[in-house]
Formats: sequence, structure tokens, C-alpha cells
Amino acid sequence: MIKFYQKYFLLIKRFYFKIATILGYKFYGFFVPYRYMDVFLEERKNIFYNDIYTKFLNSKDFFKNLLLRIGQFSQELQTITINEAKAKNGGRNLPRWHQDWFPRLDAAVAYTLTRLYKPSKIIEIGSGHSTRFFIEAIRDGQLRTHMTVIDPKPRASFDVASMEFIQSNLKLKHKDIFISLKENDMVFIDSSHILIPGSDVDLLINVILPQLPSGVLVHIHDIFLPQDYPKSWAWRGYNEQLIIIPLILSDQWQVIFASHFVKTQMMEDLKHSIVDTLPLLPTAYENSLWLQKK
Repeated sequence: MIKFYQKYFLLIKRFYFKIATILGYKFYGFFVPYRYMDVFLEERKNIFYNDIYTKFLNSKDFFKNLLLRIGQFSQELQTITINEAKAKNGGRNLPRWHQDWFPRLDAAVAYTLTRLYKPSKIIEIGSGHSTRFFIEAIRDGQLRTHMTVIDPKPRASFDVASMEFIQSNLKLKHKDIFISLKENDMVFIDSSHILIPGSDVDLLINVILPQLPSGVLVHIHDIFLPQDYPKSWAWRGYNEQLIIIPLILSDQWQVIFASHFVKTQMMEDLKHSIVDTLPLLPTAYENSLWLQKK
């Protein structure tokens, strides 16, 4: 019954947002009128990005190797499972698997890459469960990693000395924060997922990432390539993938890992990795994309 009312409330909320935006009362999103929209929607049903598929296919050995490297930290990852009850009962900063925001494969890869690359700095655009896994990796590896987190409305608080928290949307004035990054440092992106002039996606992809030095790792969440976004996500209006495609296909970036591709195209490899023993909610989408600047 509670779930029914929650769903009903969300429908009313979305309807209000749409009406307010269309009438110009207050902008809660974007209304883009176009007379041939029905053609676009029909074409979208058949979208599949073959060049991205080929790029990922050629990276299978790289992906498989990273799956194997996750096994180096099997004890630490299993400890997260053991400590999950404590995390649910208010343990601050403790990661957990039973959530669908940053699930199993995404979390295990983020943890592993942090342990392997030992970044001196991590900049997160968007915080939450991913932050908890980064904190855990830093703690377990006894790393001297400084984290900067930019989030306009954080869902959790983090009591960590080596963390700077900026409660704000990413803006042009923040670009200087990225200047000091160097090889093996990380930029973690889980932002609005919406590309329009002035959006955080626009600033990140077109202003900040081109200025990053060689060797910096970049994560982008909610990437379903080579497929389109799920139909159930249509109401979100995400279009970030469209600008990520040329990034992947360029010669300036090395693809490190693509969770959705591994989950859907490398099922046997995933089945034989430590990841398969970790909890995963049935509602969770595993969709991290990791790149490294050449």
C-alpha cells in the first residue's frame, strides 16, 4: 500500500513539474517542441551504437583482467557484506551492497581502481553510496587521498577529515579545482546527466575534461552504451550518452571498464569472478564507465 501511494505521489509530482514548465510558471526541466518528434521516437526504438560495441568488444581482455584484479580484494569486499547490518543501523560512511544507486559491479570496480591506482586526489561530482566505497578503499589501503565532493543536495553526510565538501551545483568557477590533478587521480561524475549549454555535463565534457593531464581517470555513471537508456527512464530526459560517444571513440581516451557491457556481453566472465558472490538487488542497474586520459 505504501509503495502504491509513493508511486501515485511521484506521478502527481511529475505532472505538476511538466505543467509548471510548459506554462512558464517555474522551470523544472526542458520542454522542446518539435513537429516531427514522432519520427524521432520511432527511430529511437532501434538505436544501437555499433562503433561503441566494437570499441568495447576490442577491450574485452582489458575488462576481463580488471575483473580478475577485483579478486585481489575479495576479503575486503566480503567484509563489507559482513558489516552491512552495522551500516544499515546508522554506521556513518559505511558502504553497503543492498542499494540500487551504486550497486555491486560499479562499487567493486571503483573500490578496486582506488586501491590499484592510489590516487592522491578524487573529485566527485555527485555523492552518496559511491563516496562510501571510496572512503572504504582509502581506509583499507591506508591511502593519503584527499577527496573533494561537489553536490547541491547531498543525501548523506560524511565525517572524514581529508574531505572538502562543496554544497553546490558544478559551476564554471569550480574549474580551477581540477587544475592540480595529476596521473592516477580521479574525477567521478554522477551529475545531472543532461546536456544543454551551461549544464554540469556541458562544463565537464567541453571545458574541464579537455584540460585534464594525461593519466587522470574519469568515471561517468548511468551509461548504458552501446544501448540507449532504458524505456522506464524516459521521463528523466537523460541525454548525456550522446556526448560521451565521441569521447569514447576519440584517440584521447582509453576505455578502462564498462559495467553495462560486461553485465550484458561478458556474463560468463562475470559469473567466474568474485563479483558474482556479492549481493545485487533485482532493481539495480550496473552502468559505470571508466576512462583514462591518454
